[in-house]
Amino acid sequence: MAGEEPDLSCPSWCREPAGHLHLEPGGSGDVHAADVGVIDLPEVPGLRSDGSSIAVQIEQYVTRTATDLPLILLDFEELDSGDGREGLTVDDAEALIAVLRQAIALLRVEGS
Repeated sequence: MAGEEPDLSCPSWCREPAGHLHLEPGGSGDVHAADVGVIDLPEVPGLRSDGSSIAVQIEQYVTRTATDLPLILLDFEELDSGDGREGLTVDDAEALIAVLRQAIALLRVEGS
């Protein structure tokens, strides 16, 4: 409905403090967010000269008039830089997991 206030309640996965959304009329939006974890990767000769990390986060952009789908963010660059972030929908992430599981299963069979 026009003029209706947006729902400012957080989804269950959001780890921001209660009341964190600041949605100004005509202004930019804000995000629900959660840090899920960091995967530290070791050096792999010829591929990665030094170890690196992948940060996994969830974010959902919210404005006064719309709420985007939540995205699973993979940050492949310097943590907190935002330069190497890749956003996946839940369906995208499930498809990626399925293909990675197939690759792992093929390699495990080969290694047996």
